[in-house]
Amino acid sequence: MKRLRLLLATLLTAILSIATSAKSEASTWPQWRGPTRDGQFTGPTWPEKLDTNHLRQLWRVELGPSYSGPIVAADRVFTTESKDKKFEVATAFDRESGKEIWRVQWEGALSVPFFAKSNGDWIRATPAYDGESLYVAGMRDVLVCLDAQTGKERWRFDFVKKLEAPLPDFGFVCSPLVDGEFVYVQAGASFVKLNKRTGELAWRTARRPGRHVGQRLFVADVR
Repeated sequence: MKRLRLLLATLLTAILSIATSAKSEASTWPQWRGPTRDGQFTGPTWPEKLDTNHLRQLWRVELGPSYSGPIVAADRVFTTESKDKKFEVATAFDRESGKEIWRVQWEGALSVPFFAKSNGDWIRATPAYDGESLYVAGMRDVLVCLDAQTGKERWRFDFVKKLEAPLPDFGFVCSPLVDGEFVYVQAGASFVKLNKRTGELAWRTARRPGRHVGQRLFVADVR
């Protein structure tokens, strides 16, 4: 468990120490798998071999259990974690110093089925950042939009309550995708499009009546 708590912090400090331009647009990581959602890094060239000459710890923080990756903005870093098997926590750190800027939490625990217990009950999805807001997918099928500067909640969409959808067995596992003025997620036993500024539902498609949303390939007109 301790290794899991420190994993994100260790990876994060390594990435930050390699980047030669801390505030360049190329060295940001705004969503799951990076700027173009393909795991590609387009910043400074990495050395052919990594050793103590290339990696140095700039700062370190201990984090609670989480599957979520860090979000790296020009001036800060966002993380999410589960706490005390009851709360979900989003935190913003200063990118250069590691000093905490803000921290918010809400009740959001979920116990996964017994056969998945070994992989933990903690928050799954990586948030998305659009330069103004941070979109956090909570385990209980809730999407929370936070002001990235202050941490103040702008809106939240509870898919279980608003869409009368079943609570997902394994939690909210889809990392939000922001495109233009909308945010897209697989939630509420369906695929949905929300207005990113108001949280208003634009459309919902590919609904499933059961508790699981399995693997499917479908094409949706995003207009």
